[in-house]
Amino acid sequence: MNIPELKKLLGRIQARDREAEKELHALLQQAMVRFKAADKSAEETLEFYLADKIEFLIRRYPSINPADRADLKQDTLMTVFTNMKNGKFDAALGDLGGYAYSIARNRIKDYRKKIREKSIAAIEIDSQPENAQNEVDDDERRMIKAAIKKLPERYREVLRLHFFEDLEMNEVSRKLDMPSQKAYNLKNYALQLLRAQFKKADFF
Repeated sequence: MNIPELKKLLGRIQARDREAEKELHALLQQAMVRFKAADKSAEETLEFYLADKIEFLIRRYPSINPADRADLKQDTLMTVFTNMKNGKFDAALGDLGGYAYSIARNRIKDYRKKIREKSIAAIEIDSQPENAQNEVDDDERRMIKAAIKKLPERYREVLRLHFFEDLEMNEVSRKLDMPSQKAYNLKNYALQLLRAQFKKADFF
């Protein structure tokens, strides 16, 4: 199977051709076997097939920075192909597209969590990075700010130093004159408290 043939099959599937779906399944199985045998054209074909599915999912999250979308897609593809080579994905037991979709969802979840946590400290001191306004809407900003204000001052200070001033945790501990483990515990517990407040709203 090559990319032009795959395009034709996908076009038939869009036209609700049931036979095309069976053909696609068989051809993907063949391509995965060839991929494991280091067939470069099979890898290119599988990448073409998966890239569209991954991009479709990523486009559902407009808050993802456009500059990060390509990295998320490549990271997902790399993980899928690495797992296939290492035997962590059994083509006979699962759908490759669904497998890639689940990995992409986890990558997006991790990305959004990182962005939210980065925004927490920025919003806390009312001094955002250039793209902070794009990452959270006004309602979310109000929720974060109100939640952070409820935290003890020591927790707020750890979040500010680590996320906004980009200090490593060992630097935070020195700046606050406390053991490293205590600084880590304060940061982790502060984030747990915030996540608990936002869990019902599916914020994290």
